Amino acid sequence: MNADDLISGPKTIEISAVKAGSADQPVNVNYIGDDNKPWKPSKGMRRVLVKAWGDEGDDYVSKKVTLYNNPKVRWAGKEEGGIQISHMSGLKDDKPFSMMLTVSRGKRELYKVQPLVVKPKIQLTDEAFDGYCADLAVAETMANLSAISKDIREKNFDTAGAERLTTVYSAETKRVRAIVEQIK
Repeated sequence: MNADDLISGPKTIEISAVKAGSADQPVNVNYIGDDNKPWKPSKGMRRVLVKAWGDEGDDYVSKKVTLYNNPKVRWAGKEEGGIQISHMSGLKDDKPFSMMLTVSRGKRELYKVQPLVVKPKIQLTDEAFDGYCADLAVAETMANLSAISKDIREKNFDTAGAERLTTVYSAETKRVRAIVEQIK
């Protein structure tokens, strides 16, 4: 993973393994769905990980971090951008923490990390599925569909439930787009 992978926005990852890397980048953090592109945290982000979770990489497995592209990160004296941590699961008392990090030779800044509150996945019941299907079937605008989609995402359904709803949502999106095209 590199900073360009996060241009479209932050990404929350679940760590699956921490392995030794090269001399330049000594830590590889594998995560679920990494497609063999592990996150290789910078020295500053490794310090954040150690402060939050300790120095045993095996203890990081199943924990989550939200990563983002900070375009102000400097490398070789130039703002090149880099991956930084905004949120972490497993923080003590689920409270934010701060620490001083070196940003350039002789310059340190306060770095803050927020707790990542992970909502548990819930199972989609047949009754809830039927209700969402009925709501989607009567939607007449993309705004209606977006509101229903937002409600579905906020519920945090398990993978199977989310896939069932995504299939129905996709079909209803095509239907509504066809209606909009006919009106034009």
